[in-house]
Amino acid sequence: MPSILNVREGVVNGLIKAASNDPYGERLYGESSHSDGWGFVSLVTKSSFSDRFIKPSPAGLFSNPAVDGVTVETPRVETPPIKGGEGVIGNPTSLLMFKSLKPIYLDPLSPKILMGAHEGQGTLIEMIHARAASTGTPKNITSTHPVYSTTNTGHEVFMVHNGSFRRDDLARYLNLGPGYGASYNDTFIANLALAGRVGDGITVEDLKWLLGYVKTGANLGILMVKYMDGRLSEVQLVVGSYYVKANDGKDEARDDYYRLYWCSGNGINVYASSTIVDYYRPVNLPNCTPLRNGEYHSYMVDANTGKYTREVWVLS
Repeated sequence: MPSILNVREGVVNGLIKAASNDPYGERLYGESSHSDGWGFVSLVTKSSFSDRFIKPSPAGLFSNPAVDGVTVETPRVETPPIKGGEGVIGNPTSLLMFKSLKPIYLDPLSPKILMGAHEGQGTLIEMIHARAASTGTPKNITSTHPVYSTTNTGHEVFMVHNGSFRRDDLARYLNLGPGYGASYNDTFIANLALAGRVGDGITVEDLKWLLGYVKTGANLGILMVKYMDGRLSEVQLVVGSYYVKANDGKDEARDDYYRLYWCSGNGINVYASSTIVDYYRPVNLPNCTPLRNGEYHSYMVDANTGKYTREVWVLS
């Protein structure tokens, strides 16, 4: 039975190859590479979760100026309480976010950082993204995925995205002043708007609202990290695919490009792009099933007990 590290290594290698050469992207958009930066967010907990999640997509915490196009946040560690007679419910957790403006396939740091981000202990919830910037959008650390924001109650929201939103409409919704286009891409503004809307969790109505601003597509991974009394309490992961049919003779190419696979088995869940699965076929990948257009999965994971619920949302 392959371990999470075996599966993860194959998916990461497939992602790097897909970012360098994406036949589906070239067919639909005339772009064969995702060369406008890359990043990931990785949450590791020692709680006894029964599933692990990885959401890679081909295609921060903005505390310090980028050095050579890279922003890194030092992992923070917390120690959950010990219940009398029951031992430790959850050992220390860590949250790491990394971004680079270099192409993932040319960045000498990418294999070192990605392969060292998880040592096989505990449960991994992770999103990895290689960006192909839309025409006219900024190429900077702020706009490199995962984009980051906080809710009004202090919860953290990370987003990776393949496709495009109507940035100007979202900016008007947020009452952003002039000049936002030079600093923020559509994904950053979409995540900012979503974080300002949600309460204690992302609901299907929140997602429907966000999809109302889709321009081309919304292959999404959204990670919401929730806290209570300063401690990690719950994690929500929303992942899925939606894209707009244009009836312009390219809808078959859209089907291929935006197709997202759910690969599940042996206690592991992987959501991977069509390019990774169809062309680069990572070894040890569990059984893969394509999601329907408009299908999203929402996981709610209790950080203390490891229990989770999974809902399937199908939106048209």
